[in-house]
Amino acid sequence: MKYDFLHEAEEVNLVSDAPRQCSVIHSILEQQGYTLHEDVYSLERRGPIPLWQSESFVHVDILSGTSEVYQPWETWDTAKLVYLLATLPSDGINTFVTSVSKVSQLLGIPITYRGRVVSAKQLEQALLDCADELRVNVGEPGTESVAILSSLHIPGQ
Repeated sequence: MKYDFLHEAEEVNLVSDAPRQCSVIHSILEQQGYTLHEDVYSLERRGPIPLWQSESFVHVDILSGTSEVYQPWETWDTAKLVYLLATLPSDGINTFVTSVSKVSQLLGIPITYRGRVVSAKQLEQALLDCADELRVNVGEPGTESVAILSSLHIPGQ
């Protein structure tokens, strides 16, 4: 059975045409309010958050090829920004898109979603459509029932 309708994680890529220093993207992410947690940057949510919801609006993996890189002296070519749609309320989509758009502008790299370069407006509409699909098939994004079903999903099935 396919579980694509769960939209657990929607990924956006910022793909550089040449290797770039990690120190530059680190600085940009920190200026935009991101926090480094061991090997992943995240843009944290504020206030009380239900236990079943994601604590972050955005998770960022910095990659060189397929390997994660985080040391300031290393180089990267792709930033993968992830929105955990199933475990966040729909109003988080705007925060995600605004943040992705700003990081994209500061780096001078277009937003790629599902293999296609998109505008911030197109990305927002695509994520709203994903939220609608989840709402119709399972329930409201960010609710406990959706989080439970999402946690029971086995990747690859």
